[in-house]
Amino acid sequence: MGLAVTPDLWNDIRTALDSSAWLVIMASPEAAASEGVGKEILHWLDTRTPDRILLVVTGGTLKWDSRAGDFDREASTAVHPALYGRLRAAPRHVDMSWARGSDRLTLRDRAFRDQIAEIAAPLHGLTRDELDSADIREERRVRRLVRLTIVSLSILLVAALVAAALAVNALGTANRQRKIATARFMADRSALIGDSDPRPVPAPRRRRHPRRPPQRRRPARHDGGPVQAGPR
Repeated sequence: MGLAVTPDLWNDIRTALDSSAWLVIMASPEAAASEGVGKEILHWLDTRTPDRILLVVTGGTLKWDSRAGDFDREASTAVHPALYGRLRAAPRHVDMSWARGSDRLTLRDRAFRDQIAEIAAPLHGLTRDELDSADIREERRVRRLVRLTIVSLSILLVAALVAAALAVNALGTANRQRKIATARFMADRSALIGDSDPRPVPAPRRRRHPRRPPQRRRPARHDGGPVQAGPR
């Protein structure tokens, strides 16, 4: 089921066509039966030159009758009827019908790459050789950029590893110095505590002497003469 061309959609399509330098038609039996594709072709032919039409055949067949100066309408199943009798010469076209169901749709595939270049060259105003040269230059530039990026990242990695090694070494040195300082502090503190022991120093013990027997007091004399002591 095809996409209906509503007035709003057609206005957008017409604006895009009017601002385009080329009309690229994906030619196939399905496109040849599309009313919308025919409307786009007619608008282009009414406003632009047919020399700027590029047909990319994705299915069916396309055959140009050089004697009639037109498409072979019986043999061209991929051509929309809007193109019949409107071209002065065989249109530029690329047959990519082989690509349907192919798993080689990558720029690494030589055949696919060549046909993409054949489509892209006129769109960029270049010849195939010029496009190939520009593509080669761009590829070389990208490779140089990749190599430069790899070298830069390698330098940054080495610098980071060196910085990490220096940081680890500095951390180890700091830890050793801290341990030495702690040991010295503890030693100095122990010496200080030993010199200022707060416990009281015991006083020297006094030597005890034998006690003398008490002396008896003599009675006083009343006549002034000596008093003889005797037994009572």
